[in-house]
Amino acid sequence: MFNNRARGVEGVVEALKSQHEQIRTAFFHVMGAQGQARQQAFLVARQLLALHEVIEEEIVHPAARAALVSGPSIVADRHKEEERALVMISELEQFDVDSHEFTTRFRTLQLAVTAHAEAEEAAELSTLAQRTGPDDAADLLARFRMAQQIDATRLSGSFHAMMGEVRDQLELLERAG
Repeated sequence: MFNNRARGVEGVVEALKSQHEQIRTAFFHVMGAQGQARQQAFLVARQLLALHEVIEEEIVHPAARAALVSGPSIVADRHKEEERALVMISELEQFDVDSHEFTTRFRTLQLAVTAHAEAEEAAELSTLAQRTGPDDAADLLARFRMAQQIDATRLSGSFHAMMGEVRDQLELLERAG
């Protein structure tokens, strides 16, 4: 039974890695566009990132904190990186997407998010499936499946508002489930 649940967590890990790749691709689209197309690409990147970050904060990080030997420390490091990225995104929202300032700051964000995803995959996700016990695995899987019902394309407003919307939707799904 534990192995079946561990494979389920492995599926969550693979889905998170896939989300990392989608976010990287969305960031490249932002850099390759101009004007309204860049504005739309930036919206899509923020929508994907908002959903992904809430899933990590609310579902994955608590599981990693409990399951991994150095879980609290690993999660604290990832949380610091995420907080820096949140500040960067909030600042970016104040600039015209075609300005030099936006482009420069967006490249910095892109590098930070990429480094964060790589650190997360190496330190947190690489052993999560093997270290998660059966009860925690079942909870992680159930909550992750609920979160997958949230449609990121419907998120709007500032990045912080998008994250709040994801949290609200996840809470509603958990209460209904």
